[in-house]
Amino acid sequence: MIPWETYVAALEERFGEKHKYSMSKLLSLKQLGKVSDYYDQFDYWVGRVQISGEIALGIFLNDLKPAIQHHVRSFMPASVNQAYTLAVLQETSLRTLQQEFSSNSRRSPLLPTPRIQHMNSSSTLKPTPKPFVDSKGKAVIEFDDRRSKGLCFWCDENYVKGHKCKKKELFVIEVTK
Repeated sequence: MIPWETYVAALEERFGEKHKYSMSKLLSLKQLGKVSDYYDQFDYWVGRVQISGEIALGIFLNDLKPAIQHHVRSFMPASVNQAYTLAVLQETSLRTLQQEFSSNSRRSPLLPTPRIQHMNSSSTLKPTPKPFVDSKGKAVIEFDDRRSKGLCFWCDENYVKGHKCKKKELFVIEVTK
């Protein structure tokens, strides 16, 4: 059992006297490092002001780093202690993801880097363009020809606004294992 004087001294050190700047100190806090460091500072200053738990929770949440704050808010914590627990879990999760990402970035790529061969300007090799072909095998040139003649792309009738093809098709995709 600890002596009464030691207990009182510990309480005074922890909760101390009310400081006239306690509220401004509390409101100026921001999480810059670890959640636990921010919580210690928050707890120190919130113990020196008289505010409701709901207001304390709002202040605590507002001053967390955004990546942690949004996650914690999504769980709608009812107290600062719940928010603190969620914040520590999110901080740990973010740190783990960051470590995994940095270790993955040092690995070799999945595909090899393509080698680019530079050709001199005197080279006459030019790629031959292939005409665009739709799903039914009609080339773009054929579409342009039909457009100039005023024909529907899919049937041989004249195309007018509101045209409906008489030749109706239904496509079905079957997935089998």
